[in-house]
Amino acid sequence: RAHIDDREHQLRIISEHAPVMLWMSDETGHCVHLNAAQRAFWDAPDALDEFDFSALIHPDDVSAVLATTADAAVRKTGFATEARFRRHDGAWRVLHTEAQPRIAADGRYDGLIGVNTDVTEARSAEAALRESETRFRLMADTAPSPVWMTNADAKVEFVNAALVEFYGQPADRILGDVWKLAIHPDDLATVEGAMAAARPDRLPYGFEARFRRADDVWRWMRISVNPRFDGDGAFLGYVGMSFDTTETREALDAIERQERRQTFLLELADRLRDLTSPEAVILEVERALGVELGADRVGYGVIDQDRGTGSMTRDWTRGVVSAEGEFRLADL
Repeated sequence: RAHIDDREHQLRIISEHAPVMLWMSDETGHCVHLNAAQRAFWDAPDALDEFDFSALIHPDDVSAVLATTADAAVRKTGFATEARFRRHDGAWRVLHTEAQPRIAADGRYDGLIGVNTDVTEARSAEAALRESETRFRLMADTAPSPVWMTNADAKVEFVNAALVEFYGQPADRILGDVWKLAIHPDDLATVEGAMAAARPDRLPYGFEARFRRADDVWRWMRISVNPRFDGDGAFLGYVGMSFDTTETREALDAIERQERRQTFLLELADRLRDLTSPEAVILEVERALGVELGADRVGYGVIDQDRGTGSMTRDWTRGVVSAEGEFRLADL
């Protein structure tokens, strides 16, 4: 008996520290053991006398799960099922459950022992893949964004109507490698680098680059490309989609400029706070503007249109001659 108790103690230690969610139930279906990982998932108490796991099953799944476990108890067999369970933070997670009966040495049914595996991301990915494949077949030529497919040699073999409209050329005129001619010269290395890093291993990749539209306007496009395979796993090429991000980039640039202006003014105000003379204030403002704008000379002056002259007070300069004093506008 001592040997059996020691063995059970060892098994409980192993269960407690296992990196997966383990549980045991008695012959009535009541939980008698949850390991640390499972308790953390549900935020379950150490004492399980009042614990009811069925309260954590999604309402749409609870009937099927309880029916499966009840049937397994009656037949004294294992089972496998999947259902949504509420995690401690309130999120619904899909758990894949594998369970086997616990049979005592005398043949008595003692309940079940099982493992729960969180497969939420895997099931979401599978569902997304199925949806993506169906959507592509349905939307191809009606998609509002450019879509294309390449063959295994990286040659474009299909373009949708949106891409035809973007390039302003018939579909058969933009197959093969023609698309590369529309890339902005400054972005070509970025595009080639992204392709070279992913294509040898058939990996997904993406990048942003400027492409020349049919009206000769450069547009920023975000490109997302995924490999495609046949049913046997043979590589067929890539399928890609692009999104015009020009307005988004322009908006972000505008926000960044505004933030720079605000930062500049706040920092300038801090530096001016301790200055007492008007001349010192003017010189500091000129210096700050020169540094911010990358200018060689900043100064304040007055233009006299009638006399055709201008006059500048003391100016800030960097590597150039000061323009302080009066000067003729014709000499500028």
